Amino acid sequence: MRKLRGGACLTNDLDLSLTGPSGADGSAGTTASTSRSGCSSLGQGQTALWADASLSFGEWEDSSFAEELDHASRAITLGLDRMLSDRAIGGLAMSYGRDVTDVGSDGSETKTESLGLAVYVTYDLGGDFYVDGTLGAARLDFTSRRWIATEGQMARGERDGRQVFFSVAAGKSFGTEAQPMDAWLRLSGSRSTLEAFTETGAASVLSFAEQDVESLVGSVGFSTSYEIRTATGLLRPSFTGELNHEFSDPGVVGVSYAGIVGGTLYTRDAASRERTDLTLGLGFDFLHASGWQLEADLGARLDGDGVASTDLKLNWRLDF
Repeated sequence: MRKLRGGACLTNDLDLSLTGPSGADGSAGTTASTSRSGCSSLGQGQTALWADASLSFGEWEDSSFAEELDHASRAITLGLDRMLSDRAIGGLAMSYGRDVTDVGSDGSETKTESLGLAVYVTYDLGGDFYVDGTLGAARLDFTSRRWIATEGQMARGERDGRQVFFSVAAGKSFGTEAQPMDAWLRLSGSRSTLEAFTETGAASVLSFAEQDVESLVGSVGFSTSYEIRTATGLLRPSFTGELNHEFSDPGVVGVSYAGIVGGTLYTRDAASRERTDLTLGLGFDFLHASGWQLEADLGARLDGDGVASTDLKLNWRLDF
C-alpha cells in the first residue's frame, strides 16, 4: 500500500508481472498509486481503478513431500481505490488465480484455483506514521493426479476449500524525497479449511481427512530507495529486508487407505518450513517520462539451512 500514501490524488494503474525461476510472488496484486499529476478522471481524482496480471514459475527441491516440485501460476486482480478522507484511502480487490504443480517426473500433479475478495485501508497518523490493514476471504478448488507405480495407474482426486486472511501493519516513513525510507511492523494471519476427499481411478486409492491450516506471522521490515534522474525519466534502485517468524504450528495431514474399513489413519506434518526466515530484495525501477514504469526485483529467502529460495520478478506498469 506504499504507493497510496503521499499524493494529492489517485491514478489508474495497469500492471503486468513475471516471476521466476525459483520462487513465487505471494502478493495478491498491487493497488493504484497516488500522484500530483495525471490524476484519475473518476471522482476528480478521488477514485481510481487498477488491474494486475501476473505469471510466475519456479522449482523447489527436497520438499516435505517430494524430491522436486515444479510450478507455474497465473493470476489476475482487479481493484478500486477511494480516498475516504484527507488521511485515509480504502479499496476493494477481487482476484482469480490458477496454479499447476508437477510432483516428480511421473505425471503426478496438483492444480489449484482460487477466487478471492479483499478490502484494505491505509491511514496517515501524522508525523509520517501510518497504519495499514487488509481483510479478505477466498474460495479454493483443488484437483490432483498421483501416479501409483506398483499398479501402473493414476489416482485422481478433487477437493474444495476456503480461506480467510488478514494483515495489520504500522510503520514510519522517513528520509528525504530523493531517498525515502520505510520501517514497519506487521502481523498477518490466515486460516484455511480443506474438505475431506477420496481418490478414484486405482485400487490403492487414499482418503484424506479434513485439514485445517493456520498461519500467524510477525514481521519487522525496512526499505529504502534512491532516485537518479536521467534524460528520459527516473531510475530508482531500492533495497528491502524483512525478518519473519511463524507462530503457528503447520498442522498435520491425515491419510488412510480407502479400501480398508476402519483402517489406520496415518498423519504427518503439513510442512517442513523453518519458523524464522529473512527475506532480502534488490530492485531497479525505471519511470519513463511518458508514464510507464519497468521494474526488476531480485529476492532471496534465507533460513537456518541457508538460502531457501530465490526469485526474479519483472513488472511493467502504466498509469492512466
